[in-house]
Amino acid sequence: MRRKLSARELYCLLTFPHESTETFKARLIELKMLGVKEVYSQGNIKVCDVCVIGKGTNSLVVLSYIRGFGEAALKILRVDSPRLTLIKEAALIQRLNKVGLRPKLFTYSSNFIVREYIEGETLDRWIKHASKDELIKVLREILDILYKLDEIQLVHGELARPGKHVLVTRTLEPVIIDFESGSLSSKKSNVTQFAQAIFFRSLLFPYIKQDKDDVRKRAIKILQKYKKSRKQKYVEELKSLIDHLICKSCYEERYI
Repeated sequence: MRRKLSARELYCLLTFPHESTETFKARLIELKMLGVKEVYSQGNIKVCDVCVIGKGTNSLVVLSYIRGFGEAALKILRVDSPRLTLIKEAALIQRLNKVGLRPKLFTYSSNFIVREYIEGETLDRWIKHASKDELIKVLREILDILYKLDEIQLVHGELARPGKHVLVTRTLEPVIIDFESGSLSSKKSNVTQFAQAIFFRSLLFPYIKQDKDDVRKRAIKILQKYKKSRKQKYVEELKSLIDHLICKSCYEERYI
């Protein structure tokens, strides 16, 4: 249940994991300059006895309210992070916003990113109860998003293990989040990384017994062609291969 943080709880989060009065004061000023009015306890992860949306080695993500935008996800740079700033990540989010992709960036500073709050379920959880049709729809849309990222040469960097980096909303819209490891590169490919997760790193294969070797061979050939040309037609071939893989599953009602 959502509730406003106490001053003590906010102090703990803003200076996590090494409490510091000086750091707290500086970061509090930074938050006020960004227009952050409230920070809430909400989420499935506990930090400082506070519920948060996300926790990583470099940052925390909490629900907040920001002047002019309303509800927002607030990303906080951990004080023990080797990363010196979140500005690079904010710039990558701006780049994906320019081609119409979410989440929308609201504002940012050195230690904070304020972005659109996406209410959804992580892919690794969602996939456990998705129907065949839902799974096909979402995986197809993810590949479309990743192809757009490849076109603008924005590499996420963590999509070979996408479980916690993709949110699926109630309307079955997938949204890629957490661009901390992102970079600009014309050589690396998001489509290729995600396809590896699907066909080689068991995102789907634990639940489907048929034709693993055959499907993997076909996937390798398609990905080799995609790496050379970056043509959309090979993304469509990957989609067809996913359709075949899921539809041939022995499960009638649910994929798993």
